[in-house]
Amino acid sequence: MVREAHKSLDDYKKAIGEYKSDLKQVQANIMGKPFDELRAIQTQMRKLYTTMKDFSEVTQNENYQLQRDIDQLSRDKHHLIQQLGFYENRLFDLEKTIGAAAKLNDDDDDSFIESEVEV
Repeated sequence: MVREAHKSLDDYKKAIGEYKSDLKQVQANIMGKPFDELRAIQTQMRKLYTTMKDFSEVTQNENYQLQRDIDQLSRDKHHLIQQLGFYENRLFDLEKTIGAAAKLNDDDDDSFIESEVEV
């Protein structure tokens, strides 16, 4: 009877050892899968981050260039407005000097200045 008890105890110990081994294997599988999935997700996130960073840099460069173009157009517009003012004053001075009057051309929708010299 004691021998049978020792034999049963040894069998239980073997079974417990096998269960522990199986349990460790299952635990490793359970723990390994989320880490594998996490690694895959991290890889995808890194690729997405790199893509977004590259896109952001391209967009920033494009925005910078567009802002420079807007600034240049604004300077050009301001310069043209100054020139128009100068030419308007110059035309007024010339009309005053030679006694000419400005008239709108009735034949054309655009504004043209006709000078009539008084004799």
